[in-house]
Amino acid sequence: MKSRVTLKEIARRADLHFTTVSMALRGDHRINAKTRARVESLAEKMGYVPDPMLKALSAYRTSSRPHAFQATLGWINNNPLRVNAKAKALAEYHEGARRRATELGYALEDFWTYDPALKGARLARVLQYRNIHGLLLAPQPRAQTALTLPWEQFSTVTFGYSLVKPQLHAVTNHQYRTIRRALGELRALGYRRVGLWLYEEHDLRVNENWSAGFWVEYHRYPVEERVTPVFFKDLDAVDRDQFSAWLAREKPEVVITGDGRVRGWLGELKYNVPADVGLSMLSVERGDEVLSGTYENSLMVGSAAVDLLVGMLHRHERGIPEVPQWVLVDSVWYPGTTLRRLRAAEPQN
Repeated sequence: MKSRVTLKEIARRADLHFTTVSMALRGDHRINAKTRARVESLAEKMGYVPDPMLKALSAYRTSSRPHAFQATLGWINNNPLRVNAKAKALAEYHEGARRRATELGYALEDFWTYDPALKGARLARVLQYRNIHGLLLAPQPRAQTALTLPWEQFSTVTFGYSLVKPQLHAVTNHQYRTIRRALGELRALGYRRVGLWLYEEHDLRVNENWSAGFWVEYHRYPVEERVTPVFFKDLDAVDRDQFSAWLAREKPEVVITGDGRVRGWLGELKYNVPADVGLSMLSVERGDEVLSGTYENSLMVGSAAVDLLVGMLHRHERGIPEVPQWVLVDSVWYPGTTLRRLRAAEPQN
């Protein structure tokens, strides 16, 4: 039986120390790219296969002690505002990513594409100068956004669906499951006539997963329980009067929405929430005890993005992937106070 090729055998053939060979095969960026490529090629020719038991032991030892500094990851912010106080989920993506990066021995450095010092090709040059090879692309300000960078030089993970070109590995909330979970919770509370009030841009940013999940459940409802949803294109052109007319016409028992104005409108229109009409938000803030709806686990989304990116760096995966991978994170239901039990739940089949 042919014995397993060892790191020391590869090291002798390559005229390198075996620790250098080990680091090169792990894709460690402290070993220059030329040496890594030479070692990888030699290992393949010699038929080297890592010992799974040793690999598991090494992973256990690594996870049980604090991580030494590994490298710096770049957080690329392509939003016109350097800091958007209203973008709570974005802030949590960043915080979740920073925490996880620190746990793994990485720093996270922010780069704002609207910074005059980073215009054009300067961003790529600055990243190269600072030896940053792993990038996290914050959600784009608009749906259907395209970006240009020398992608072949970087391992890159993005958030959500707003970046359409190039198609990269991505992490996001599972919005399709999120809205279906919300609709299931509403049915369990006895709500039957569920109205959806949705800004189309918000839906496009999540690859129309909000509307897709809604329509699946909508067509399961009896005809008399269906409420015609509203999908509006212009946030500024839709006002309280149009919302009021829709409420009067459709008479929903509960409104599910991502539009933060709806709660105020209901108050101005003298609707008591939840006595007159229930309100369920598609995205509530972490720890909110008032608004009913779904929390998108944004901290976990940020953490998962770092895990995916660090794995790519270890495998030396750079450039635009042939087949993009998606990591989808489930939401958590917050009962809040803007819903009530309307009637007994339907019996389970």
